[in-house]
Amino acid sequence: MELQQLVTKSLGNYIDSGKLEKSIDSKVEATIVGILDSVLREYSDFGKSLKKAIEDKISICTKQITLPEYNKYITDMIGELYIKALHDQADAHLKPLLDEALNPVPSVMTSKEFLELIKEEWQEQHLRNEHEEIILEWKRSEHFIDVKILHGEYSFNNVEITLYKDRDEEHHYISIIREDGKNFRRGIQAQTANYGLPGELFKLYARRTLITDIDEVYGDSIYLDYD
Repeated sequence: MELQQLVTKSLGNYIDSGKLEKSIDSKVEATIVGILDSVLREYSDFGKSLKKAIEDKISICTKQITLPEYNKYITDMIGELYIKALHDQADAHLKPLLDEALNPVPSVMTSKEFLELIKEEWQEQHLRNEHEEIILEWKRSEHFIDVKILHGEYSFNNVEITLYKDRDEEHHYISIIREDGKNFRRGIQAQTANYGLPGELFKLYARRTLITDIDEVYGDSIYLDYD
């Protein structure tokens, strides 16, 4: 077979197999990529124009700060603005809550008022209508009265207090508060309670509120009433 026939046959096979089309596509793609790479280079006219447009759009000079640095700045700024927005929104709601939480507690209250405080705190925030009472377990010693306040639903929410009466005093006051194995009391390693029933009791503890006529309610539990 003559050389011309061999070339013609090979070229025909190359075309029929689709290789020629693929080769052309590959070369065209490489050419386009090369042209774009050249045009988009930072030092090309188009690249310079594009860079300036980006800098103008995001208001930075890349000679002064890199894009990763600017990205971190934007991220941090968004975080700070988000926190500020939360604070601004919370201000209107926080003040009345603080006013309620920091409302001065009395220096003296009756034992019935004391039980009413326990009732209101748990009935409003925790106990559902199927519970008829908050059970109180009382235990008396010479100077102390231990009271265990049993939560109707969650035993881990049980609160224990110790009421103490000095010999020269007529009424009792809270000397110890316990919840879930923690003691809330004064000292170097003191723990505080600032929410829920323990929080309300802690305010009485901190004020050293005197509770009068404790014998009138000794042994009682608290009956719950629902509207």
